[in-house]
Amino acid sequence: MDLDVVGIGVPCVDLLFNIDHLPDKDESLPIQEYSYQGGGKVATALVTLARLGEQTGFIGKVGNDKFGKFVTKDFKEHGVDTIHLKYEKAGKTPFSVVLSDQKTSGRNILYNKGELETLNYSEIDLDYIKQADFLHMAYPRKLEYEILKEIENEDITTIFDADFFETAIIDLLPFINVLITSQEFAEGYGESLDNELDKFEDILLKLSQEGPEIVVITMGKEGSLIYYENEVFHQEVFSVETKDTTGAGDVYHGAFIYGLLNNKSIKETAKIASAVSAIKTTVIGGRAGIPTAGDLNYFLKNNAVRITDKKQRIKNYRNNFHIGSELK
Repeated sequence: MDLDVVGIGVPCVDLLFNIDHLPDKDESLPIQEYSYQGGGKVATALVTLARLGEQTGFIGKVGNDKFGKFVTKDFKEHGVDTIHLKYEKAGKTPFSVVLSDQKTSGRNILYNKGELETLNYSEIDLDYIKQADFLHMAYPRKLEYEILKEIENEDITTIFDADFFETAIIDLLPFINVLITSQEFAEGYGESLDNELDKFEDILLKLSQEGPEIVVITMGKEGSLIYYENEVFHQEVFSVETKDTTGAGDVYHGAFIYGLLNNKSIKETAKIASAVSAIKTTVIGGRAGIPTAGDLNYFLKNNAVRITDKKQRIKNYRNNFHIGSELK
């Protein structure tokens, strides 16, 4: 199988509740909408790519439980290859409870890390990775470091999702081609330096000197800043009716890779990533609102949201909340 993108990560399940506002002490609130969707940084990025028409494969672990079976089912329904998704018999798949509120369009997350053994290098099929054009990662573990060193001379573009600042990520940067960070990571990195850089433009430049050719800082409603070939530019967010920002960053990563895969310029790629992420936020959860390539083109042309099979996707994910016999 020829794959465009292989990802290594930790998949999970999101139990999502949309409410009017976050409750005060002892307050009871009605649930406006609920859903049950697959989650995880790399996992959702790969689903985004698959939804946009690319061939993807995931490497990771789940428990041999209902959540693990749902993760697999959701991957397969989107066409993500799961041949290297491993099942741990006594393991428990991670899950999150996500509260998104209509008042602020924000979300609050309660998470359970699950109980799974960390993947080790001996479990990785390097030939599976080497067949792909892109490798997407999000964790600065020993495993990722060993893989990056091994494929250093391969013709594979490496992407890293740096969400929270960890010094271990710095060791990976010489092997990373595209670094997409959160504002929180960028601020932490700036503070970690002796001169405590506080300007994002300077932080982008400094990060690029560590190895990556492209560096992005995503800043929520403020859009994103992108460094490439000694130029820094700003990509604004698109104005849409936001319902839930869960997974918006993960979707941004997937869409950014999509732009690069399709030989778009960096500015076009940033625009595509921002657009796909914005469309996603109009629907509860990280996956139900991901557009197809046709939906993306329609949005860029008409500045209007269209999501293929939207009602059916919302219904399917909502029905998944009541775990059926197919997951037993």
